[in-house]
Amino acid sequence: MAVAADELMLLERVFLRLGSAETDEQLQNVLCKFLPPVLLKLSSQQEGVRKKVMELLIHVNRRIKTRPLVGLPVEALLTQYQDPSATSFVTNFTIIYLKSGFPRLPIEKQANSKNLESQHGALLAVGHCLENKISVRKAAGQKVDNWSLVKVSVEVLSPFFKHQNPLLMGAACTSIGLLGRIHGLPLDDGKPQGNGSPDPKRVATDITKIDIVTQLLDVMNNVKFSAKVRERAAKSLGLLCVGERFPHTRQVLQGFLNTAKETKDVEVHFTVGESLVMCCQGIWSPEARNPWTTLPNEYVPVTSEAQPDDDLEWLLGELLSLVGQTHPNSKQASCIWLLAVIKGCGQREPITKRLKLLQNAFMELICENNDIIQDAASKGLCVVYDTYKSEELLSALVKQLTSGTRQVSQVTSDTKIFEEGQLGAAPTGGNLTTYKELCSLASDLNKPDLIYQFMHLANHNAIWNSKKGAAFGFSSIAERCGEDLKSYLPLIIPKLYRVRQSCCLALQDFLKGSGNRTIHDAIDSMNDLWTKLFRVMDDHHEQTRITATRTARVLSKLCIRGCDVSQGKAGVKMVEAILPPLLNIGITNSVAEIRLISLQTVSELVTSAGKQLKPFLSKLIPALLQATGELESSKLSYLSTRLGAQSQAQEMVDSARASFAKSHFTTETVSKSLQYADASILEELVPKIVELMKGSVGLGTRIACKFLATLVNGLTDRNAAIRKHYATAIGHLVSTAKESSLEKLFAKLQTWYFEREDDSIRSACAQTIQSIGIHNQEILKTHADILLPLVFFAMHAEKTPETEKTLEIWTEIWSEQSPGTETGIRQNLQSICDMLKTALESPSWTMKAQRRNQRRSINIPAIVEAVIKESRKDEIVYKNHALQSLGEIVSSLDIDRFEDIYGIIQGILVDQNTHKEEDEDISGEEISKNRENRVKLKETAYETLGKAWSGTTKVTQEKYRELFVEHSVQYLPMVTRSVQVSVLSALYCYVDKLILLNEENLTDVEKSSLEKIVKNINVAVEYALGISKHTRLRKEALNVVFCLASKLKEKNRIQEFEKLRIMFSEVLPNIVSDNQPEVKSRVIDIKKILISQ
Repeated sequence: MAVAADELMLLERVFLRLGSAETDEQLQNVLCKFLPPVLLKLSSQQEGVRKKVMELLIHVNRRIKTRPLVGLPVEALLTQYQDPSATSFVTNFTIIYLKSGFPRLPIEKQANSKNLESQHGALLAVGHCLENKISVRKAAGQKVDNWSLVKVSVEVLSPFFKHQNPLLMGAACTSIGLLGRIHGLPLDDGKPQGNGSPDPKRVATDITKIDIVTQLLDVMNNVKFSAKVRERAAKSLGLLCVGERFPHTRQVLQGFLNTAKETKDVEVHFTVGESLVMCCQGIWSPEARNPWTTLPNEYVPVTSEAQPDDDLEWLLGELLSLVGQTHPNSKQASCIWLLAVIKGCGQREPITKRLKLLQNAFMELICENNDIIQDAASKGLCVVYDTYKSEELLSALVKQLTSGTRQVSQVTSDTKIFEEGQLGAAPTGGNLTTYKELCSLASDLNKPDLIYQFMHLANHNAIWNSKKGAAFGFSSIAERCGEDLKSYLPLIIPKLYRVRQSCCLALQDFLKGSGNRTIHDAIDSMNDLWTKLFRVMDDHHEQTRITATRTARVLSKLCIRGCDVSQGKAGVKMVEAILPPLLNIGITNSVAEIRLISLQTVSELVTSAGKQLKPFLSKLIPALLQATGELESSKLSYLSTRLGAQSQAQEMVDSARASFAKSHFTTETVSKSLQYADASILEELVPKIVELMKGSVGLGTRIACKFLATLVNGLTDRNAAIRKHYATAIGHLVSTAKESSLEKLFAKLQTWYFEREDDSIRSACAQTIQSIGIHNQEILKTHADILLPLVFFAMHAEKTPETEKTLEIWTEIWSEQSPGTETGIRQNLQSICDMLKTALESPSWTMKAQRRNQRRSINIPAIVEAVIKESRKDEIVYKNHALQSLGEIVSSLDIDRFEDIYGIIQGILVDQNTHKEEDEDISGEEISKNRENRVKLKETAYETLGKAWSGTTKVTQEKYRELFVEHSVQYLPMVTRSVQVSVLSALYCYVDKLILLNEENLTDVEKSSLEKIVKNINVAVEYALGISKHTRLRKEALNVVFCLASKLKEKNRIQEFEKLRIMFSEVLPNIVSDNQPEVKSRVIDIKKILISQ
C-alpha cells in the first residue's frame, strides 16, 4: 500500500506540471520527460494507479489535440516499444502515441529515422509515385504547377545529394530526374554565381533549380563515388532539361564538357552522351513520353513549335574543338559524345552543315591507339554513312586502309605517345608513355637522338593503328555498302598480311630450289630483296615477322656463299650489291631481329670474301664502328649518367662499357677487316673515322676508333674512360710523330694544366705523360726539361678524395723518370723556379696554393719576397689568401718580416674610409659582399700579425713591442666581434713570444716599457672579458691573462703581477656566471696562479 501511495503522489505531481505548462515548448518538455515512464505505470498491479494513469493520459490527449506543434518523445517511445519485457497493454498505448507523434516530427527527422532499406525504397517510391501521379493529372488536364507536395518532396530529396551512403544518394538522383522529366520542378530558377558563392538576395533555406544543377554536377564530378552513382547524377541532369524549357541548359552542357579530362570511365561517358542529347532536344526529346504507354518512335511532342538549334550549335563547336586536344580522356569522351549526338540529333541542320567536319573528326579518331575510341569512331562513321550515303567517306577509308596515312597532330609534354607498359618501364621504375617522360629518359641517358627513334617508332605504331582503325570502320560500313565496295577490292586485298606471309614462303622455296640458276642471277634484285624483307620483318603481324626472318636467314646464307673468294669477279659484284642495304638500313635498324641478322651477315662476309672486301673497307669499317656505339646497352649508359656525381663509380661503369665495346663482334669484325687495309685504303678511311670521332655520341664508337688525328682534343672529353683510352693511344703514337708535333703536344699539356681549373683535364694530362713514359720512354727523357718540372709541380697539389688518384700518377711518374728527388730538383731547379714564378703570377688560387707544398725544396727568400709582393695588391679576396699564406710561411719557418707585414696591416686599416666612399656607387648586394670580404681580410690581417711576431729577433721587438700592444688596444673597440677574436689571438702570440718577459734582469728603460705593455694588455683584456655573450672572445682573453700571469709569476715581476691580479679580481664576478666549460676551466687555471697568492 505504501508503494501505491508513492506512485499516486508522483502521478499527482505530473498532473501539476502539466497544469503549469502554458506554452507549447513547456508542454513538450513535460511530455518528453514524463510520458514514457507514465505509460509504464499501466503495467502496475494497483488498480488505483492504473486508473490515475488513464486520467492523466486523457488529459494529455485533450491538451495535444489542439496543439499540433507540440512534439512527442518518439525516439524514447520507439525504444520502449522494442522492449520485450513490456506488457501488451503498455505496448498498445505506446503504438498509439507513436502514431500521433511521428507526423509531428520535422520532415528531415521523419526521413532519417528509417533504416537504410526503408529509406532507399521510400526515396525511389517518392519519385516514381509522383511521376505517375503528375502524368495522370496532366492527361486529365489538371494543373500541377502549384502542387505543394512536389515542392516538399524536392526539398526532402535534395539533402540526400550529400548523403554519405551512395545507395541513398543514387536513389535521390533518380527520383529528382523522374520528377524533372515529367514536369518542371516547382522551384525558382535561381542565378548562377560565377565565384561559387550563394546568391545574397535569396533566403538561405530556399532551394532553386540552379542549386539542384550544382549539386548534381558535384556528385557527377566526384571520382570518389562509384560509376553507377555518377551515371545516375548525369542522367538526372539530362532529364531536368526534358520536362520544361530549362533555364540552365547551357550550364548543364558546360558542366558535362568540363568532366572530359577528369573522367576515364567509359560507362560514365556513354551516360553523359545520352544526357547531352536530352539537353539539346529539350521538351522535344522522346524521354518526355510516358514510358509505360508510349514507345520512343511513337512519341509526338506536345508542342508544334520549331525546335531551337542554339544549344546544339554551341555543343557541336565545343565537341569538335575537344577532339583536337591531346589528353586521352578528352579524346575518348569527345568521340563517344559526338557519336551520341549525331545518333540522337542526326537530321538537324547544325549536324548537316558540319558533316565534313564531323567526318574528318571521326577519321582522325579512328587512328587512335585505343580500341574503344576506334570502335566508337567506326560507329560514328556508320551513322554518317547511313544518314548521308557519303561516297567521299568510302574513298577516304580505303585510302586510310591502304596507305596508313593520318593527320598531323599537335604534341605537348602530356601527349600520350605509347600505351602504358608498351615500352616497358624506365630504369627508375617510372612509366614510358608521354612525350615528357620519353624526353626525360633520352636526357638521362645522354642520348638526345633517342627521342627521334622513339618518335619514329611511335609514328610507325600510329600508321598501323591508322590501318587497324580504318579496317575497324570498314568492317562496319562493308555490311551497308554492298556493291559499292567491289571497285576498291584490288586496292585492299594486296595489303592483307596473308599475302606478305605467302610471298616470304614462296621466296624461300624459290631461293632454295631454283634449278640450275645461282644467286648471282638475282644480283640486280639484291637491294630490293633485302630492303623489302627488312620491311616485312617489322610487320605488325607476328607470324609474318617470323616468316620474313626465316627468309632473310636463307638469303643471308646464299649471299655469303655467293661472296666467297672462289667466286672471283662475281663475288665482288655480289659484295657490291648486298653491302649498301646491310650497312645503311640493317645494322643500325631499330628492330633487334633486323640488326642481328645484318651484323651476322657482315661478320661472316668478312671471313668468306677476304681480300675482295678491300674496295669496300672505307664504307664497311665506319658503319661497323658506328653500330658499336648504337648497340650498347641503354641501361649501362643510363647508369653511367646517374653516377655522374660519383666519379670513381662512374669510371668503373665506363671501364665495363669499354670492355664490352672491345669484345663486341662488330669490333672483332673491324679487326678482321684491317688486315686487308693498305695506304690507299687508309687515305680514304681516316677522314671518315676522324669525322665519326668528332660527331659520335656513343662511348663504344669512340673507344673502338684508335686512330691518331683528333686524339689530343679527346683528352677533354667528360668521360673518364674515353680520356684514358685517348691518353693510351697518344702514348703509342708519339713514336711516329714529328719533333714539332711533340713540342706542341707538351706545350698544350702544360697550358691546360695551368689555365684550365678542371681536375679531369689534369688527370688526362697525367695519364698522357705516364702513357708516353711506358710506351716511349726515350721521348720522355728527351723532353724531361719540359715535362719533369710540370710533374714536380703537379705532384704537390692539394690532396683531396677527387685528386688522390691523379696525385698518385704524378708521383709515380716522378719516381720512375727522375734519378731521385734531390737530384731531380737540382737538375731542373731553374725550370722549377720559373714554373713557380708562373704559378704565383697565375690568377688561379689553386696554382698559388701549390707553392706552399714545395717551399722547403725551393729558394725560400725569393718565395717570401714574392708572397709579400702579392699581399700588397688591392683585390680583397686575393689579398686575403696571400696574407694567409704569408702568415703560415713566416710562422712555420720562423722568418722575421714583421716590419713589412705591419706596414701592410696598417695599410689595410687606413683604406677602410676609401672603401666606404666607393660603396656609394654600387648595389646593396655588392656592398654587403664587399663588407663581408673586408671583415675577413681584417681577421686574416691580425692573425698574420700575430704569426709574424718573431720570438728570436730582439731588435724588431724593441722597435715594435710597445707599438704592437698600443695598436691592439686602440683598434679593439672599433672592430667587429670576429675581428676582436683575431686581435686577442694575435695578442696571445705577442705575449707568448715577447722576449722582455723572459729576461732575468731589466734595465730602467725595459722596466718602463714592460709597465706600459702590461697596463695596455690589462685594458684590452678587461674590455674583452666585459662582453658576456661571446664565448670565443672571452676564451682568447683568458688565454692572454693565463700566459701573461704565468710569465710574470715565473720571473717574479711583483708590481706588474699585482696589477694583473687586481684587474682580474674586478672582472671575476661577471666571468664566474659563465657556464661554458672552456671558460670555466680556464678561470680555474688562472685563479690557481693569481688568487692563490
